[in-house]
Amino acid sequence: MAGPSRNLHFVLFAALAATVARAQTADSAPAASPKHEHATSPKLTSTILATLPKYDPPKASTGASTRVGPEDKPRNGIIRLPDFVVRDRRPPDPEDLLTEKGRNAAAATRYLGPETTLDRVLNHTTLSDLWKKIPLLGDLPFVPFQSMDRGERAMYLYGRIEEERRIKELMDLDATARKLEAEEAKSAAPPKN
Repeated sequence: MAGPSRNLHFVLFAALAATVARAQTADSAPAASPKHEHATSPKLTSTILATLPKYDPPKASTGASTRVGPEDKPRNGIIRLPDFVVRDRRPPDPEDLLTEKGRNAAAATRYLGPETTLDRVLNHTTLSDLWKKIPLLGDLPFVPFQSMDRGERAMYLYGRIEEERRIKELMDLDATARKLEAEEAKSAAPPKN
């Protein structure tokens, strides 16, 4: 039993002695500057640097700034950047990226509800869906039954809702315009004595 523990003590002592010896030699050795090896020769480096454009720092603008005055100076040390106007097209809306089939499916989910509602379950298959599945007749743009599938019905509801929204918006604008006209007429009329 004493043999393995004695070997373990010896190994630990040897490792500790080696670590101390390395630390002492590292402290006593002067710090040598590391030599950097470049991938290119000094001549090629100077040629490359000569062809690069020189750095020209931006000049301080002398034009009038939109922010002027002592109230504009930050009290908390935050640096304010100049105003920046982005002149680029807006990214497309997610609805604009959809195909007609995807737009119909999204409208069906939004205006008819999820697929598990009673309306969607009962109207899952319509006559127009069946007509479109007939091999030769389904390719014709003519649907004899005048029934709408889920996507067409949802787009119809979307059209009605959007039309109602636009009419309400126009009525609100008209009411606001009439109110402003009445206020202008009151202010323009001479005071009654």
